[in-house]
Amino acid sequence: MGRVSGHNRVQSTSSVALDDDILRYLMWFLDRKELLALMMTCHALYSMGIPALLALPIVVGGYINLVSFCDFMYRDLAHRTRCLKRLSIDILHASDAQRGGCVVYEANPPEETMRGIIEVFYTAVSLEELDITLNSCTLQFYPQLSSALRMLPSVRVLGMVLEDGDTKEIVEIVSDMRPLDTLRLNVNTLDDISAKMIHRSQSLALRKLTVTRFTFTTPASIRFPRLEYLDIKYDADVALLTRLCPHIKHLHMSASWVDADSIRARSMLAQAASPVWPELEVVSGGLLPIYSLALRCQLASLETDVERGRAGMFRTVLADSLPRKLLLRVNWWMGSEPELHFTQDDWNGFRSMFLDAPESLTEVTLKITLEMDALPLELFLAHIVAMCDPLEVAKLEISLHTTGPLMMWPGGKLDGGDHWKRLHAMNSARFAQDIAEHIITLSEFSLVLPPDIISQWKIRRHQGAVMMQLLD
Repeated sequence: MGRVSGHNRVQSTSSVALDDDILRYLMWFLDRKELLALMMTCHALYSMGIPALLALPIVVGGYINLVSFCDFMYRDLAHRTRCLKRLSIDILHASDAQRGGCVVYEANPPEETMRGIIEVFYTAVSLEELDITLNSCTLQFYPQLSSALRMLPSVRVLGMVLEDGDTKEIVEIVSDMRPLDTLRLNVNTLDDISAKMIHRSQSLALRKLTVTRFTFTTPASIRFPRLEYLDIKYDADVALLTRLCPHIKHLHMSASWVDADSIRARSMLAQAASPVWPELEVVSGGLLPIYSLALRCQLASLETDVERGRAGMFRTVLADSLPRKLLLRVNWWMGSEPELHFTQDDWNGFRSMFLDAPESLTEVTLKITLEMDALPLELFLAHIVAMCDPLEVAKLEISLHTTGPLMMWPGGKLDGGDHWKRLHAMNSARFAQDIAEHIITLSEFSLVLPPDIISQWKIRRHQGAVMMQLLD
């Protein structure tokens, strides 16, 4: 008898043989770990799974990964580049002067590898999302890379990080590309000329914009009329942002050290002159920059964080934004030193956060980080109940997290040690009952313990009694 191939051998031992088309189709529903496990079973399934694998997000960083990625793609360049959909890649090149210092830790990619990477971009006709980190030396030594990036025909989501050098180098690339849906820029400066170049080429199509690491100032003529999502480090007042993006639906403000009160005063003056963002639905980011905006609106969702000393600021933001849903990250990290432990005034501040919460608020998610070595867990739980007591919401989710190191066992299982054991040993049902008795409007409650253990209850009330139904 002749030898039976691995793929045929799998078919011959099954009561129902799946043809190749069905196998290819099923592969698109597997995650990366499942797909790789299947591909490792035989040569036929390895080849068959490559299109599905390359459609998943591919992350390439560092000397070794660049060389390996290039070698892999070149084994069947024409076919594999057509399958590439989402790529995140770092291509950093050091000059001789940089290599002589203490900044660079890896050798430059071989010239052959760089030529291969450039050829991958020239032939990646189906690439839809690209995150690329460059520096000035890379663009200087390999100008063909800029040409290849400009010619990508299908990219609609682009993220570009320039580690050093003139921002104009990557702005020119962005300006020559086809219209983008999403643009993420991480650069040192963005002058008026560069802003005009991006506006001229991308303003009519661009819906999502993320800008970090630079002070944002633009001439009065610039508008992004279709922009719905803006992620920006707050270095500009609300009047400029409103003019720049008049139809924002989701605004994300990265945390920044700013003079919050003075910026808030300017923002209030700007909003007194004309309303801002009538279509705004979601605001997320750091509490300080959101407070600085002084947004007077009715949000569908607010996502932010709070720590000791910021309870009053958080109450102000709630009153400003009148959200229907709230996702709040609560930081109860204290450190090991006794002087860092919370005072009674600190706890009173947290207890006051939801006093006079807006009637619009119906759903709250709290992600609370506990310093398990600072206080007994029972005291933390009591503080949580007291903090939630003023709420009048229908749905509440509380997710508890701990500080400290995590261990990863073979197979990818995470272990938080004694901290997680103490959380897992808590009386979850008793805690849920306490929450339901304090929030008389509550009808659904969820408790999430690490790593991702979810308990859910339906709550019914009859003649003053609270009845909890644990859901499967």
